[in-house]
Amino acid sequence: MDKSRRKTNKPRRKKWKLIFLTLLTVIFLIAGGITAVIVQGKTFDLDQLGNIQNNSAIYDLDGTKVAELGNFQREIVSLSDIKKTNPLLPQAFLKVEDVRYYQHSGIDFYALGRAVYANIIQRDKAQGASTITMQVAGNVILEDRRKTYTRKVKEIATAWNLEQKYNKDQILEAYLNYIYFGNNVRGIQMASKIYFGKDVTKNRLTISEIAFLAGLPKAPEAYNPYASEKSAQRAIERRKIVLTEMAEKNEMNALITEDEKQKALRQPLGTDEKYLVRYGKKDGYQPYKQFVLKELTERFGIIPSDVESRGFRIYTGINTRAQAETDRVLKQDSTYKKQAILDGGSATVDPRTGLIAAIGGGRHYEGQGFRINGQLPIQPGSAIKPLTVYAPAIEKSGGDINEYTIIPDRAITINGYSPRNYDRIFRGDVPLSEVVKSSLNAATVWLLDNKVEVANAFQTAQKLGLPLEEADKNIAPLALGGLTKGVSPLQLAQAYTALANNGVVIKAHAVREVKVTENGVEQSIPPQSEPEKKRVFSPKTAYYMTRILEQVVESGTGRSAQLAGGRPAAGKTGTTNNNVAAWFAGYTPQYVTVAMVYNTSKTPLENRVDDLTGGHYATTIFKDVMNKALSGVPVVGFSKPSGVEEPTPPYTFQAPQLQATYSKEAQAIQVNWSSPSDRVTYQLQRSEDGSNFGTIFEGAGTSYTDQNIQIPGYNFMGGQSKSYYYRVNAIDSQTGESHTSSPVKVDINSTQSRPQQPDQRPKSFPPRQPEQSPSNQERPNRQPNQENQQQQQENQQNPPDRRPFP
Repeated sequence: MDKSRRKTNKPRRKKWKLIFLTLLTVIFLIAGGITAVIVQGKTFDLDQLGNIQNNSAIYDLDGTKVAELGNFQREIVSLSDIKKTNPLLPQAFLKVEDVRYYQHSGIDFYALGRAVYANIIQRDKAQGASTITMQVAGNVILEDRRKTYTRKVKEIATAWNLEQKYNKDQILEAYLNYIYFGNNVRGIQMASKIYFGKDVTKNRLTISEIAFLAGLPKAPEAYNPYASEKSAQRAIERRKIVLTEMAEKNEMNALITEDEKQKALRQPLGTDEKYLVRYGKKDGYQPYKQFVLKELTERFGIIPSDVESRGFRIYTGINTRAQAETDRVLKQDSTYKKQAILDGGSATVDPRTGLIAAIGGGRHYEGQGFRINGQLPIQPGSAIKPLTVYAPAIEKSGGDINEYTIIPDRAITINGYSPRNYDRIFRGDVPLSEVVKSSLNAATVWLLDNKVEVANAFQTAQKLGLPLEEADKNIAPLALGGLTKGVSPLQLAQAYTALANNGVVIKAHAVREVKVTENGVEQSIPPQSEPEKKRVFSPKTAYYMTRILEQVVESGTGRSAQLAGGRPAAGKTGTTNNNVAAWFAGYTPQYVTVAMVYNTSKTPLENRVDDLTGGHYATTIFKDVMNKALSGVPVVGFSKPSGVEEPTPPYTFQAPQLQATYSKEAQAIQVNWSSPSDRVTYQLQRSEDGSNFGTIFEGAGTSYTDQNIQIPGYNFMGGQSKSYYYRVNAIDSQTGESHTSSPVKVDINSTQSRPQQPDQRPKSFPPRQPEQSPSNQERPNRQPNQENQQQQQENQQNPPDRRPFP
C-alpha cells in the first residue's frame, strides 16, 4: 500500500473512532449511568400543576415595584374532554413534538443518541431530543433553565420518574394545560379562545386551526399573528410545516389526507383580535411590559414560562408618570382632533443610559399580544434631517458650518429630482438656523449634495441604528425622510439620543438588571449581550445642533412643543408627503421623546387630513408626556461641553457703524466706529460742507479724537455755530474691498463753547483762514496711538486757535 493511500485512510479512522466513542457514550448513559440519573431526578405531583405560580416583578429606577409580569391566563381541561370534541388536536401535538411518545418511557433513546452524536461530532452543545415528558419535567418542574449537560441529565431523570408515577395520558394532559402559547396565556383551552374564540371541549376546531395551535409552542412570540404582519406571515409558514407533517406517515400514521392538507393551506389563519380583546387579560403598563418580556427572551435568554414560575426581580428604566401619560394621551380622541382614521405612537428614552422610560402602544392598543401600532415603522419626513444632513454637515466641517452659515435656498435639480419647500416659496440665501426652523427642503438638499454627500449621510444613519435599506442611499430618502420601510418612534428616539448625549448613542433597552433568589441564594442573571454604545458625533456637533433645534421650539415649526415653566427643549418637526404622517422628535437634557400621528387609511390620498403636520398633532403628545415625565424635576438648560466654544457668526464685510459727539470739556469731537474684523483698516474723513471730504486719520483703530476744530463764539450779531461731517472708509486688507459708512454730522453751537470772562474777552480778532484737510495721498499712514500722541505734542507746543470767529 502506497503512502498516499495511508494518508487518505487516517481521517476515516479518526471519524470512525469518534463514532465509536459516541456509541460508547450512549451505551454508558443507558447502562452504566441510569442509576445515577434516577437518583438526581425530582418527583412532582401533577395534580398541583395549576398551583404553580411565582410571578416576576418589574421595578422602576428608584427600586420601587410597579407591576407584575408573568401572571398568565390558564384554564385546566381534561384530555378526555378534548378528545371527545377534538380528537385530532392531541394527535397533532404528538406528530409535531414527539412521534414515539407512546413507545418510549419518557426518554427517546433514538433521538437522544442522535443528539449526543451531534453534540460530540458537530460540537453542538446540548442539542434537543426532548420528549413531551422531558418538556414537562424541564419546563414545569425543574427550576434551572440553563442549557447545560447537567440540566439535561436532571431533565432526563425527572422525566423517568414522571413516567414511573403517571400514565401517558396524564402527562400529555399536563403538557397541553401548561405549555405556553404566547399572548400571556398557557394551555390549549385559553389558546383556542384568544385565537379562534372556541372552547376545545365544546367547539370543533378546523384542521387549519389545529395545525396553527400545534405549531405555536416552538416559538410563540415569533408566530404571534397579532404582533405584526411579519409575525403573521411566519405563523402561516409554520402552519404549512405542521400540515405537511400531519399528512406524512412515519412512526405515526398520517393524520390527514393530501386533499385535506391542500384545502387547509388555502384557508386564512382565521385568528381575530376581537377574541384577544374578549378573553385576554388587561392591566397597567402593558406596552412597556410587552417590551420587557421580549427583551428578557432576546437579551437574557429567559423563556416566558420562567417569568411566571421563577419570580425574577426585573429592574427597568420605566418612568411611571411618563408611561401612564403616554397611554392616556395616545388613547384620547382630542389628540387626533376626533379624526377616526388617525393613530399614533411615541417613545421616551433617557439619552444618558439608553433606558426606555415609556413606550406608546397606540390609540387602539389593548394589551399583551396585540400589535403595537404605536411602534409601526412609518416614514419620518423632515424629522430625519438633523440626523442625516444638518449634524453631519457640522461634523464634517469641524463646526465651521453652524447656525450662522449662509445656505442657498433656491430651485435645484439633482438627477432629475427637484425638491420644493412646503409653502412652495424659495427664500434665497439664508442662515442654517432659518433652514432648520422653517424646514426648507431645497436648502437641505443642497447641503446634503454639496457638503455632506449621500454615502456619509447613509453611514451616519446606520451608526445611529436607523433601519435603512440599500434603496435609501439616495437624496430624497436621506434629505427628506422618504425611507423605504420607515422607522418606529423608538428607533428615531434612540437616534436622537446622540444629540442629547454629546454625540454618543446607546442602544435603547428597557431592562437594566435581573435578579432571582433560588434555594435561599440571590443571584444576578447576566445578559447575553450589553447594549451597544458608540460615538457618532463630536460634543461640538451635538451642542451646535442642539442650539439650532432649540430655536425650532422657540420660534420655528415646533413652537407648540414648548414645555411648562419655560423648560428648555430642542426638537424637529416632520411631515411626510401628502400629509400621511406627522412627527415631532424632541429632547431635554433628561429625556428624548419622539411622537408620531399617522393616517391609517389604505387610501390616504382619498382620505387626506390636510392639517396633519408635526407642528399640529405630534407636538401635543410630546408636550403632554414630557411635562408629566419631568414633573418635579429642576428646570435646567443644555450645557456647553468642556472645551467647546460658542459658534461665531461668519465674517461678512460691510460698512462700519459711525458715531461722533462734541465734548465741551475736551473742546474736541470724539469719533467712534464698529469693526467687523481685525483684518480691516480705516480712513476717517472730515468735511465742513458735507461734500468735500479729506482724510484726517488712517489705521486699524476704531476711535479718534478730533481736536483740530474751530469753536464758535458770540459777536455783535449774536450766537454762532459750526458743523463738521465725518465718514469712515473701511478697507479689507486681504481682498482690497472697501465700504464707506454713511456720513455723520456734528453741530457745535456757541452755547456749547467754553465761556470767556468779560475782562478777558478781546475787542477784536484777526480773520482766521479755513483749515484745509490733506488728501488721502498726502496724509501719512500712522498708527492711531502714534498720531494721537503727535497731535497732543503739537497742541502743547502750539495751542490750537480757540478764538471765536467773526
